[in-house]
Amino acid sequence: MRISRELALEADSVGRSLHAAARRSAQAGRAPALVCFALVMSLLHAAAIWLAAKLIASAAAVPDVQQAVIAHSGDAVYGRLTLALVGNMQARGVGEWLSVVFSSGSSVVGVHVVQLIASLGMVAAGAAGIAWLRPGEPRRALDWPLMLLIACLAYGVGSTFRLHWGSGSGGDMVLSLLATKALGLDAQTYESVASHELAFSLGLNAVIVALAAAAGAAAGALLVNLRHLPGRPWQGGRAVQSATLAGALVATLAGAARPAIAFEAQPSTAPPSRPMPGRNAGPLPNLPSVVTIVRTPAGWEYRVNGRREIVRGIGYNAVTIDESPRERAAHLDRDFSSISAAGANIIAGWTETEFDDLLMQKAAEHGLGVILPFHIGPTYVLSEPDYAYEDPQVRQQLLDAISRRVEHFRNSPALRMWGLGNEVLHAIAWAHGSRDHAQAFADFLVQAADRVHQLDPNHPVIYRDAEDWYAGPIIQALAANSKPRPWLVYGMNFFTPRLQAALDAGPLTALDQPLLVSEFGPVGLRPEARPAGYRQLWDIIRAHPDRVLGGLAYAWTTAGPEPGDRNFGLTRDSGEPVDGTLAELAALYHSDANATAA
Repeated sequence: MRISRELALEADSVGRSLHAAARRSAQAGRAPALVCFALVMSLLHAAAIWLAAKLIASAAAVPDVQQAVIAHSGDAVYGRLTLALVGNMQARGVGEWLSVVFSSGSSVVGVHVVQLIASLGMVAAGAAGIAWLRPGEPRRALDWPLMLLIACLAYGVGSTFRLHWGSGSGGDMVLSLLATKALGLDAQTYESVASHELAFSLGLNAVIVALAAAAGAAAGALLVNLRHLPGRPWQGGRAVQSATLAGALVATLAGAARPAIAFEAQPSTAPPSRPMPGRNAGPLPNLPSVVTIVRTPAGWEYRVNGRREIVRGIGYNAVTIDESPRERAAHLDRDFSSISAAGANIIAGWTETEFDDLLMQKAAEHGLGVILPFHIGPTYVLSEPDYAYEDPQVRQQLLDAISRRVEHFRNSPALRMWGLGNEVLHAIAWAHGSRDHAQAFADFLVQAADRVHQLDPNHPVIYRDAEDWYAGPIIQALAANSKPRPWLVYGMNFFTPRLQAALDAGPLTALDQPLLVSEFGPVGLRPEARPAGYRQLWDIIRAHPDRVLGGLAYAWTTAGPEPGDRNFGLTRDSGEPVDGTLAELAALYHSDANATAA
């Protein structure tokens, strides 16, 4: 209690000094007082952003915190992804206009979160203090505590409304991932709301400001009731009252106008986005391809028609199936010409209806191989069915459908691999499926892979899953039915540099199969930082040539079927590159292609 009284007396002394300074400023002219309001609030906001960034980044690096987040999320992949999105940021210092400067590779999601915390914290603190002062009671006038609290509330409101939730922002990345994975929304539904960027941002900001203010006011009122703290009388005349109102307006405008954060400038090492280096590979021979994976003293080797290659791929997520045949052919020609010119030699997809005869024909015309997808399990779209892999009748129905597709496409010149499922084990875990159900899928997967290889021994089979976390059932299924399967590839979808640890010491070290990074792309980065993020992941892939056949960048277009494609796409719907990432990939792919040819 004694310490509390001393702190209260000290705060009152500081307050009286500020009040005296404000009164002197008002006597000399109110402009300096209003500037002082804005400056103090800007300093407070910058300090809150800097402190929140430091605390969150430090906490995200603590192993106990990481384990708690993963356990609470209920999903190891998304738990780690959350840690990367929120914790990957470095606050360097203060720049112009008291903006907090972050490293160029900081996650825009994490930076968005700390801005939100700082801004809403000011709103809640201001509302709580005002509620504690009980402004509803009759008083003579206003005094310095209320002046500062109103300015704090006003600045927080202004800085919150500055936050952008539109395309490319940290807020959009969070919302689009939630819409994709948790809510199962398609891109068209999400776009219908998010495309109205200004109205969407204003509306969402208004809601969260109202919630923060209500929570703060409730906390202030509760504090009064619990502690029986008296409200203090307001002092001052009309000059102070008008100065407070003007200060609140200035604080709101300052919060809305001042750039709260900035990023370090990083010179781009990527070549210009146009023209892209290299030439089109030319059409494939009109003959069935023969693809093998062999073990050599140097490790696993991927060969196409007898020639060693590195898988340099791109996930092709364009939605073309609803276009007329002529429009669709032109669309595929445009995209595949650019993909081939970028040095890619293979594409992969997810939807069987998109990967049909026309797509295979156009891929062959542009010298591209294809990983042909099969849909054999649930995704994160909640309306899609799970399959009873334990039921022999269901297994037979799936095997029959797979067999028909293999027999139809096995002589295609563009065929490179059969893609049996994508992230099915992750989806089963996401839906809290049992271990027995997951193992039933893994057992069926091995059975289906053997059926495909029996029908077509000239093309490998790949299963793709999220990171390396769900490899256990696959390892167990292969051990239970052990025989050499060099043609069976385990694919991993990775979006963080944890790929390095997974390849060096993860559970896949117990899996004696060739590996492929079936999706890679840095998550949470600004457009300026994305090329370096893709380069970092590709360097990790190429640092393990004995085990990893290559990788496929995610994903081709922002106009894909999932809301998250807005932030991962390499090109816009028009085919133009979004940023320098495609050019960076082209440089990397062509360099590896030339090295392999040599």
